[in-house]
Amino acid sequence: MDYFFIFTGGFVIWIFIFKRELLIRDDSFRLILVVSFILFATGIVLHFTDAGRGSFCGALLSPLGSLGLFRSFVISSLDGLIGRQGIPT
Repeated sequence: MDYFFIFTGGFVIWIFIFKRELLIRDDSFRLILVVSFILFATGIVLHFTDAGRGSFCGALLSPLGSLGLFRSFVISSLDGLIGRQGIPT
């Protein structure tokens, strides 16, 4: 089960590696944000219960943080490059 947690915890990283444009487009970003939030909430619940203690359920916390870092650094850089016109979807 720990391998599942680690693989799922890399959700945003896998998207970044294979399909980066999904993180930039607004419609797909919202879906990824919802999935990341659900994984984060699941990770919190598992972390504070006996079922998840002693496992790698903390890896489920990382997609939301990774998505936030990507959005803050990459999108702010793109906004500076294109002059705040927005990114076409």
